[in-house]
This record gives sequence, structure tokens and C-alpha cells, in this order.
Amino acid sequence: MEDDSMAENSRSDNSYSFNDGNLSDDPLARPLSPSPGELNYVPDDEYHLDDEPQPTSPTPPSDNDDTTGEPKTYGGLPALVWKQYRKDPANFGRKVHWGRDIPHSLEDQINGMSKLNRMHPQMRNIMLAAIRQNTVEDEQDAPDIIIENEVDDEPTPPWEFHYSNQLWHADDVPPPDMKSLVSCDCIGKCDPKSKTCACVRRQGAFFHEGDPADFVYDSRGRLKKPGFPIFECNDACSCNDDCRNRVVQNGRTVSVKIAKTPNKGWGVFAGPRKIPKGTFLGVYSGELITDAAGEQRGKVYNTFGRTYLFDLDFHHLRKDDPDWDVKYTVDAYHAGNFTRFLNHSCDPNARLLPATSMMETSINLCSLYSLYMT
Repeated sequence: MEDDSMAENSRSDNSYSFNDGNLSDDPLARPLSPSPGELNYVPDDEYHLDDEPQPTSPTPPSDNDDTTGEPKTYGGLPALVWKQYRKDPANFGRKVHWGRDIPHSLEDQINGMSKLNRMHPQMRNIMLAAIRQNTVEDEQDAPDIIIENEVDDEPTPPWEFHYSNQLWHADDVPPPDMKSLVSCDCIGKCDPKSKTCACVRRQGAFFHEGDPADFVYDSRGRLKKPGFPIFECNDACSCNDDCRNRVVQNGRTVSVKIAKTPNKGWGVFAGPRKIPKGTFLGVYSGELITDAAGEQRGKVYNTFGRTYLFDLDFHHLRKDDPDWDVKYTVDAYHAGNFTRFLNHSCDPNARLLPATSMMETSINLCSLYSLYMT
């Protein structure tokens, strides 16, 4: 902007050996049927169907069963019950990406090439392939990123960053705290008018006093209540994937273009199709570092006139703590996505808002900025 094989002397239960029509002397050979003396004859008048043990079907465990802490079973085997499963935060741990592990071998190899090779038009295809590879898990259905330059011959933005939608934690930034995860018990899709949905209540706590219960998204997943922090449903919630309160976590769904501008370097533009108002575009990704580290890096970035630092200073974090101060910063210099090319505008058509979902469970630590059309 990473046999088991069977022993030679084993024999199937259905294997038999014959020699001239008689059973062989092989001790492993089995007769096709028992001899008359081996039959256990039961007279008809002594045989009763009730003497046969009747098979019983195990009773499936229910989520409504009494949760005493005892493990439930199904047919004598341990059963996985949702209400028990979700009680353990370890079941919802996401992979933590550490800043020290940011890949850079491709970037190092290309930066080690001659200028003639770096300016080859095929470099654009290499960057596009790297983008697809690095985002296949979190936005596999998203339209391809477009890279365009009608200003000069530079085929791509500088190879100075690893394209990624993830937050890469510095060693002194702790991973998300799953124990603080708030989740709902809704079945199917969450009802934005529900009085029992934990996610509706959590979102409503940040609306203006007197505002009705609701989510910030409409039924099409578009932002309808801008200006508020966003609290999405998460993996521990019982609602399904079609819940309207799952947007950021599903990734980008629209086409965007990274293009060279005459006076402002590389910027971000809409793709070939118009993007409706309120549509989610992407997250501001990069290294998650402390505010102190951000201050030091900022001094270096200022020497060459570019900076990709974004403080996590959401206004709602100051709501109950007037002495609250910034603790963390996102730095998109070494890792980031298309949002690192956003430019300030006096007439903006997009805005960044804080969003919290499964990936970022603690609003004081890992809430992220999400970009929406305005």
C-alpha cells in the first residue's frame, strides 16, 4: 500500500481360504456357516418377541436443559450444547496478529530491484495478486481492488507496506479481552426493536436520550444513524449470519480504486459503480501501537512529509471519564489496506466511525475505525 497402512499379515473378516472345496488348515480361516452341532435351537413355542432387547434412540440434548455444569451426553457420548459452549471465552479466541510478524519478504525483494524493473507495468499485477492473497480469508467475496495511474508511469504505490485488513499488535499492546465480550441470545435475526437483545441495549446506551431502541444499520446493512459508535453482534451471539447488525465483520462488498492524483499522490476513489450512501467501505488497519510509540514515529514521518498514524480517541470513550487520554494508535505505514491512501477533504464524501465487533472486544483497546459513504 503469507499413512497408516495395514500389516501384511492382517486379514479382513470377510476373507476365506479354500483348498479343493474344503476349508484350509489356515488357523485364520473362518467357516461360512456354523456346524449343526453349534446351532442354538429355540422352539417356536418358547420364542417371544418381547425377549429381544429393543433399541432405544438417545434423546438429543436441549439448549433449554438445566445448566448445572454437568457435561451433557448424547447416546453416551459428550454433547456440544451452545449455551455451555459460549460460556468459555477460549472458544471464541481469534488469532492475534503481532507486529513483529508482519511479512515483508516480497516488498524487500521488489525494493531490491533496479528502477527499470520496479517501473515495469507487470508490477501492478503482482501487487493485485498480493492483495488478493492477503485478504482471501476476510473478504473473499469482495470485488477486486483497482490500481490506476493516468498521471505518470509509476505502476503501483510504493512497495513500503504489507496489504492487510488486520490489526497487528505491538508487543506492549495486549490482545483483546474475550471475557468482556457482550453477546445476545436472539434466534435467527436480531429484532432492532427488541427489549431483550443485549446488543440492542448496548447500542442504545450510546444514542441520544429518548431515542427508540434500534441498530445503526438499516435492513440493507447501510448506516442510517451516523455519529454514534457501532456495536455489532459477534461470534458468541446466538443470532445468525443474516442479522442486520453484522456488517463490518463481513468485510468490504464494493469496488474501490487506488489511483494516482496530479498533486496529492495516491488516493482512494469509488470503483466503476456508484456507492450508495451509508455503505460500509473498509476498516483502517495497520499496526496497533501505544500512543507513546506513535509520538516517536510521528517525528520520523514528519521528516518526509507523510504520516499514517490514527489515534484511537473516540469521543464516547470520554463520556464517563473526563481525564481519559489516548492510549493506542493505528499506524498504517508498514501494514494497511486501501484506507491508508485516504486524503483529507474540505468537501468529504466519506467518514470514519468507531466500530466494535468480535475481533475487537474492548472498546478501550481495540475498537477500529470503519469507513462509510456519506
